[in-house]
Amino acid sequence: MRAVLLFAAIVVSFAAGRYKTIVVRSEIPDGAGALRSSVWYAPEVGMVKQVIADGDKTITLSLERFEKESAPKINKKNSPKP
Repeated sequence: MRAVLLFAAIVVSFAAGRYKTIVVRSEIPDGAGALRSSVWYAPEVGMVKQVIADGDKTITLSLERFEKESAPKINKKNSPKP
């Protein structure tokens, strides 16, 4: 397997918004060619896009919606004792 990590800041746009990302590309040789994968990651979001190609077949997954959860607030009365 061959993998290349690109540290370039690449901006991608989806229905869920615009994200500055890094891309991880990999290539796995098989008998007839190679299975290729590209995955885009955005800070504090995670994977926002993935493209898998095998010969003439391609599968594309992309983020449709992202809702950032807020951390639960800790009440001093209920916080654990050190």
